[in-house]
Amino acid sequence: MEKKGSEKNRHVVPWLNKAEWNQVRDYLYSMDSSLQRFALDRIWAWRTRCADSFPVAVECTVYLVRCQVGDRSGQLTGNDLILMYGTALVRFLNVIMEGRRARPLRRLAGNLNIPEWLVDLSHEITHGKLPSLKWCRKGCKVALEWLQQEYWSRQLGGAPDERWDLQSHGEDEDVKRQEDELVARQKEVDTYRKARELLISYEKDQHQAFDGSPEDKEKSLWQAPLADMSWLLGEIKQFALESSELLVDVLLKDGFLVPTMEQLEALGCATSDSASPTEPRVPQTFLHFWLPLLKMLNSPSFIHLFLEKLFVELKLLSKEPDGHRCFYISAWISEVLLCNNNKFECRPVLNTWVRAHTGTHVLVHTHRDRVWSTPWGFL
Repeated sequence: MEKKGSEKNRHVVPWLNKAEWNQVRDYLYSMDSSLQRFALDRIWAWRTRCADSFPVAVECTVYLVRCQVGDRSGQLTGNDLILMYGTALVRFLNVIMEGRRARPLRRLAGNLNIPEWLVDLSHEITHGKLPSLKWCRKGCKVALEWLQQEYWSRQLGGAPDERWDLQSHGEDEDVKRQEDELVARQKEVDTYRKARELLISYEKDQHQAFDGSPEDKEKSLWQAPLADMSWLLGEIKQFALESSELLVDVLLKDGFLVPTMEQLEALGCATSDSASPTEPRVPQTFLHFWLPLLKMLNSPSFIHLFLEKLFVELKLLSKEPDGHRCFYISAWISEVLLCNNNKFECRPVLNTWVRAHTGTHVLVHTHRDRVWSTPWGFL
């Protein structure tokens, strides 16, 4: 009978012996990345031996230590590291809160000796607000210290705590959903960053073309794009096919189609202060600056999207007035409508739309002697 009782209480573990377990624990908490990688490899071997009942505390430690190893490698970007840390921290908190969610999270965290700011950090990550890398690193350090105290140190005196053995299916699905949301958020950030990089490259190339003597500058207004510019425009066109809405969003940020004062001065353009507020027009030099890109993007679907976004921006400006930005948003609306005007007067159309969307009133300066069938096609 005693033998059967002894077998019943026996706890099967994936590590070979206590010495191996101690070594892996020490290596995980080492500051040496090579030792941490060795420990991660050993845990992978443990995982293959005990796939169905692997301690979730060990799993959480692995995710957090991988973040530290990846951070020290110097091969990951800041955003990649934030995503990696964020996923690990969300998983860590989900595991330790599992089965206790009926109670307020902050009170529960206090009872478990987890800092309240770590719960807030996880909440921000879960809802798509990526924190700074500094706070992610700090959160990882605190989570690892908590695991060392609550799990690793307690195993020295006996068998592993059974509360850490199994990870529930519901928790696994919840973490997977949150990981997918983080990946989607990171993809959006990367796409936004790529759009900015492409447009900044375009601006740099155009500024080089516009620099020089007045004769060269005048000539550059009308020349076809050079080989390098053609390649860049091709990249932007491909990007627009995949992410047209985001490209327009970035185009309408300050520093692009809404120029800064420094950009206007560099191009020799008059500022919006000296222009008519009721008849907004894009300065010709600034219009020609963006002409190669606008002509390349020219299509009915893109122009429709562009105009729609412009009116959304104008409506937002009615709540938070910004004279300079409002002028250029209105001026681009004017340009789009003028370029598409061939049989009707644009002025009433624009005024009707602006009043409907913003409650404000602007006039469009029209030229009856010009007929254009497609936007910017006459330039």
